[in-house]
Amino acid sequence: SKITITFKNDGTFTGTLDGGTFEGKWQADPSDRSFTVIGEIKASIKLSGKNAEFIKKLELASYYKGDSKRLLQLAPDARTTYMQFTHK
Repeated sequence: SKITITFKNDGTFTGTLDGGTFEGKWQADPSDRSFTVIGEIKASIKLSGKNAEFIKKLELASYYKGDSKRLLQLAPDARTTYMQFTHK
């Protein structure tokens, strides 16, 4: 399944999951590359399987790395794994 996410300049994000959508708020600090999901991520469907796994990883992300042209990586505190997104 394809998952999309759009991080908006106003500190919100929206996205699509398999069979539904989700939204929430985010914050990042370029001085230490910290990333935080603020509050609860709201989904239009009951989360299970890969959808639930993706949302959980997004909620645990605390560090970002990437460039403004091609990709974004979000990682948890340990930075041993990451999720990678590509720009359209």
